[in-house]
Amino acid sequence: MPQIARLIGGAGTGKTTESLRIMDGVLERVHDPHLIGFVSFTRAARREASSRAADRFGMKPQKLETEGWFKTHHAICYKQLGVGKELITDNAESKAWIRNNVDEDAAQVIDDSADMAEAFAGKATDADKALAIWGEARNRLEPLENAWGRAEATSERTPSYLDVEEIVQRYEQAKRLDGRVDFTDILARFSGWHLAVRGGAEKCEPDGEVPAVPCWFFDEAQDNSALTDAVARRLISHDDCEYAYVVGDFFQSIYGFGGASPHYFMGWDVSKERTMPKSYRCPPAILDVGEEILRDCTDYWDRGIQPADHEGVVDTAEMGRGIVADVDPAESWLLLARTNLLARKWGRLLDASGVPWTPTRGGGGWAAPRRNAAIRGLMAIQAGAPIDGAVWLDILKYVPSRFEGQETIVRGTKTDFAGCDADEAEDEWPFLLPDSLHEVGATKAFVVFARAGAWMQWIPKSREYVAAVGRWGEEAIQAANVRVGTIHSVKGSEADNVAVLTTLNEATVKGMRTDAGTDEELRVWYVAATRARRRLIWVRENTRYRKRVPA
Repeated sequence: MPQIARLIGGAGTGKTTESLRIMDGVLERVHDPHLIGFVSFTRAARREASSRAADRFGMKPQKLETEGWFKTHHAICYKQLGVGKELITDNAESKAWIRNNVDEDAAQVIDDSADMAEAFAGKATDADKALAIWGEARNRLEPLENAWGRAEATSERTPSYLDVEEIVQRYEQAKRLDGRVDFTDILARFSGWHLAVRGGAEKCEPDGEVPAVPCWFFDEAQDNSALTDAVARRLISHDDCEYAYVVGDFFQSIYGFGGASPHYFMGWDVSKERTMPKSYRCPPAILDVGEEILRDCTDYWDRGIQPADHEGVVDTAEMGRGIVADVDPAESWLLLARTNLLARKWGRLLDASGVPWTPTRGGGGWAAPRRNAAIRGLMAIQAGAPIDGAVWLDILKYVPSRFEGQETIVRGTKTDFAGCDADEAEDEWPFLLPDSLHEVGATKAFVVFARAGAWMQWIPKSREYVAAVGRWGEEAIQAANVRVGTIHSVKGSEADNVAVLTTLNEATVKGMRTDAGTDEELRVWYVAATRARRRLIWVRENTRYRKRVPA
């Protein structure tokens, strides 16, 4: 049995940095980074850890991920079971398979940036809801009916149990007939659990070999479910495993709707435990607010974490253009809300004020690299400045072939450039002034229109982009410092300024009818507060449901 240590780290205490420091010591014993395992829940967390470890060990991150054991739980099970094309993922083929075999209207719109209650209130079909409930039941290793009962108590839009069971049975039968598996299946197979629709989970013989890794690090272990906890415990069962470190923070466990519970993190029988003593992110005022939120938890204990040395403030504001007027894209901002629907209010306000922003989960908002590159290129042409061939490729994507009755691009130009690589285009045309754009297919009319600013009619949001450049400068916009999203979507993130909309929806309120639901909701708001390095702003609306927070 390996020696097991638990590392408890509150917000901003440097858990990953400490894990890497411990890895240095492990490397002196095993002499090979490929013999160290780092398990995370998300690819983003894995990338961050592998990049930092690779810098430390003097190697490429990809080698740690592909040849080594810096992987997600799912990736390890995928590799050890030799799973291939039979895996159901979120790609187009898998979605089509679900529509053909389960429900033609299934949209699979439920993700981990929103809780189940919010997803049920959105575009999710009954099939989407049933599969989400089944996913939670399997992650908890419990009967489907138990998970359905929690969903039904939270959302009146939950399908009947009979409908849910019928959909799940259809899904499982289709998988058996076509030889398909999903990610939860491979976790169960590797850890030795058989997942039955009725009766819950039963132990069975595990599948796949346990890799011979002497030391494992289990990151964000507070987010383990019964199933992922079982995977972790099997990974340390190999005779070669000498050390295991479970790393996390009990009070940042906020994925209960997916089956997670912080009690699995604290349930490991450890020979050593350490709590990170100091937050380097949260100053006294902000850390105090976070701890005050947590004191209402039924299972609260004081971890004794000291605040950062710098100063910080906690403010309150009303939702509206007044708070958005404070947002400077030259500074780092997180604008958060409890649900995706509520987060969209931030996006609308920022758009109305002309403030550039990006979603925390990527895509949307001002996050359109090719469009923005085309706008910058056309701004350069308008100013008489040069562009290169790579920028011309971006411009071609948006330029109409004819504008106001005149040809802007020589016939066939877009076809000629369709297969052109950006690097090749840049090498071929490194310096294109407005009067030399005919070399790449631009007409005289194109140059006239571009120099006159008429190009702003060609590209969506170009006027707003130009105005923002004039107001804040190009660098501030490209830095994407202003991010908008749900509280769940920013766990692990931080910003100098964090504004949190305190509005709740009815489903979230219903979810707090139990002690477990209330405790998790308090942890959600602790996570929200402790994203802030300098300034935390609680933003209120005049609404029926609102989180009461300390100021």
